[in-house]
This record gives sequence, structure tokens and C-alpha cells, in this order.
Amino acid sequence: MTVKLASHWSDRKEADTMLSVFRRFNSLIQEISIESLEPSMFATALSNLLGCNAFVLGCRGEILGYELQESFYCEHFDSKRKKKEMYIEKSRNEALLETTEPSARTTETEKVCVLFAGECPWAARYLAVLPVIGADTRLATLVLVRRAKEFTQEELILAESGATMAALEILRFRRQKAETRAREHMMATSVLENLSYSELKATKLLFDNFTDHEQILVARQIIKQANITQSVVVNALSKLEGAGILESHSLGAKGTHVKLLNDVFPKELANWEMS
Repeated sequence: MTVKLASHWSDRKEADTMLSVFRRFNSLIQEISIESLEPSMFATALSNLLGCNAFVLGCRGEILGYELQESFYCEHFDSKRKKKEMYIEKSRNEALLETTEPSARTTETEKVCVLFAGECPWAARYLAVLPVIGADTRLATLVLVRRAKEFTQEELILAESGATMAALEILRFRRQKAETRAREHMMATSVLENLSYSELKATKLLFDNFTDHEQILVARQIIKQANITQSVVVNALSKLEGAGILESHSLGAKGTHVKLLNDVFPKELANWEMS
């Protein structure tokens, strides 16, 4: 049986109950610093408040965040987590995406797991599915699962509020990510324009050897390969570090430890013409 969530309550008693529940939810959210706030933390807050397993799922089925109750162990999820396969079954995700409005139902007649391949050992489960919508776009899905006790109307309205807050947070995160990429692109272009021919040559040799975000740079190897002086390598590193492209510190005779800070720079460098 599917229950549509109500958008209002009829009397003062219900309003007072909702106010109390919302205050508890807000209290949990306020314990998290705004700098570290992530969509997954809404799953944690709702799980702790409602006593259920909670998942925030991306539109491709990836698990963006989760919180599980100790008394409601899921062997399928635990297996996925150990293998670092953080996504749900494709067919399950397709079914969830068909849910366009918040809804709740029981799974008493279903033996299959609602998210993963295989059967669920728990007989009575209560499921709530809440689309996370922002700017008229499906951003994610909030899934709540609980044993033995169905979700009340007040709890479902609270969960819908949590989904709305998660949508706002996802949009904020995406906006910040876009702004960061734009800033990194600008800084990458700016520093490349200010490198001399020899410094650019040294920089290309440096990043040709980059296999990860960190590496040990031995200046004499670049000096020999590029037929340049040590001062050129030092100046190139100084400009890159000053622009926030990387950070470095000397390891003495072992060389220089270099860490990439700007993820856009390697691609910009690869496309930059030597002139």
C-alpha cells in the first residue's frame, strides 16, 4: 500500500507535534558546522532521529551518503561497502527514479532487498522514498527503511523537509564546485601566460612524471633533460606555488616534495602551445 504525504495538518495538536519534531531535527543539523555540511549528513540526522536506515542516492544509483542502525544490519550493503562498490542495483535505482512524489509503503510481501540484489532476511520493513528536487531537476533520492514500525505522517513530513534541505545543499555544493573550477582555470591560464619558454619547458617535464597528486622532484634530472639552469627550475616552481597550482618543500638531498593543488592545471598545460 502506498501512502501519499500530506502537505498540511488540520489541528493545533498536529501542528505542535510537528513543531517539536522539526526542532529536534534542526538541533541535530545545527550540531554540524556549516563548513563541513554535506548532503550525506542529512541522512545521518534523519537516521538518528527516526531510528531507521537512511541512504542518499545519486541519479545513477551511486551512494552519496548513508547511516545504518546497529539493530538493522544489511549484509548486502556491508558487502558492497567492503568492496568499495558504492552503488545500488541498476533495476532498483530505475524503480526509485520512477517515484516522482514522496511516498511510503510496507514491504511485508516482498522478500527482495529494496536496494541491492538478493533477498532481505527481515520480514516486516517499512520504506519511505523521497525525491530530492532542486531547480526543477532530480538531484538525488532519499530512502528510509525501518523494521516493525511504520513511519508516521509527522515523520514523513519531516523527512520531506530533510530532502528539501539536502537539495539546497547539493545545489550549493555544485555551485561552489563550478566556481572553484572556474577559479582554477583562470589561475592556470594566468600562470602559463607568465612562464618563460624555459620555465614552461621545465614545467612540462615536471608534469610528464606526475602519476598522482604528489611526487618527489629531483631538479638535476629536469636540468639535464631540458638543458636549462637550476634557477629556471626554481623560478618555475616559485611561480606555480605563488599561483596556488602546487605546494612544495625541500627534502634535502632526496629532492623536493611536490603536491598538486589545482586539478585543472595538468589538462591546461597539456593543451598549451610552446612558443
